[in-house]
Amino acid sequence: MIKDLRESYSALEEAKTVLEIKVKARTRELRELVEGLEEEVKRRTAEVQERMKELERFHKLAVDRELKMIELKEEIKKLKEELAKYKK
Repeated sequence: MIKDLRESYSALEEAKTVLEIKVKARTRELRELVEGLEEEVKRRTAEVQERMKELERFHKLAVDRELKMIELKEEIKKLKEELAKYKK
């Protein structure tokens, strides 16, 4: 009976050691995955920020163009009115 208990204890100790090794290996794997994902998040964040800057530049150009178009239309209207005065 004592022999059986010792064998069981030994088997449990061996299983514990195996599990500890597996846990350490898996923990290392997970840590590496987390680091990889963090790098991926940084890379994608940088891409998104760059795209946002491009969109902001485009938006500014588009708005500035539209404002200039409004200004030019008003100027054309005034010039047409002046021209109409001289034609009379």
